[in-house]
Amino acid sequence: MPQASDVKNLDDLATRTTTGTTADIWLTKNHPDWKLLKFEKTPESLQALANGRGDA
Repeated sequence: MPQASDVKNLDDLATRTTTGTTADIWLTKNHPDWKLLKFEKTPESLQALANGRGDA
């Protein structure tokens, strides 16, 4: 997460956009209504986060 992020716990992500991570499968299964950006490679995910396209 960016240092300026105010995401402090899992429930904070319900109204945010997350970028794809190793938790992708779990988040998709357990929180299908959450906005999740998915990427092929980790650097793409990190770049999207750095560019403000995601919150966590």
